[in-house]
Amino acid sequence: MYKMRSRTKEQQEEDGLFYDAPDEEAAPLPPPRYHYLKRVGAALMLAVMVFACTRRDADEEPPPPPRIATPTLDTNLPHPHEWAPPQKRLVHYIDLTRPPTPHQQMRLISRNKPVTASVRGNLGEASVVTNGLKNDWLKDRWQAAKNMQGAPIPGAHWLLVDLEATCVVERIDVEFESAFARDYTLKGRSKTGAWVSLAVGASAVESRPAKQRILHRLSSNSMAPVDQIKLDIARPGTRWGTSVWELDIFGTCAG
Repeated sequence: MYKMRSRTKEQQEEDGLFYDAPDEEAAPLPPPRYHYLKRVGAALMLAVMVFACTRRDADEEPPPPPRIATPTLDTNLPHPHEWAPPQKRLVHYIDLTRPPTPHQQMRLISRNKPVTASVRGNLGEASVVTNGLKNDWLKDRWQAAKNMQGAPIPGAHWLLVDLEATCVVERIDVEFESAFARDYTLKGRSKTGAWVSLAVGASAVESRPAKQRILHRLSSNSMAPVDQIKLDIARPGTRWGTSVWELDIFGTCAG
């Protein structure tokens, strides 16, 4: 038990505190368990209130889920291009009053065209590079070699295709045998007789469609009309003479 110290009347007046019995023992303080039990009781009351609110919400029936309309196809509706605002319509048409662009009618223009070469070589004639045949390993390819061992014929070599028409060249495919080349240029002869550079071997996209076949695909750098195409081979890319299965030229021709 704790007692409050007795104070004189003057001290009480000075502090503003007055006691009826300053000399008597002070009232005892509540034991510590009192505060603990008070807090426990408040917590239990709060828990009961929360449980009651939760139980009431659980007893209530949940609202039904929203209904989602299932789309249906109405064949009677107009085409979107018909009912869309004019500024939103997509119009696709072909102007038949103007000739198609070269790309629209690009085709193989070198098939069976006459070909000449710098040398005869030891295999097929130069004309085999435009006939489309690639079955016979000895007869269906031209090669700048002097024997069956593929020994190269010294010097630069060329193949010249006469298109027999004035054409715009868009793409050239050179299909080599294993004896291919990379150091070469493709040129076209214009109406004035001048030679126009179309592509170089270094820019070719290379693929291997079959065994002993190396395909170089080149896009033309010029849309100038030409009537002849020349493949100028500066040197072979291997220790053998350069060998060509096919020289395919794609583009459009006048008339």
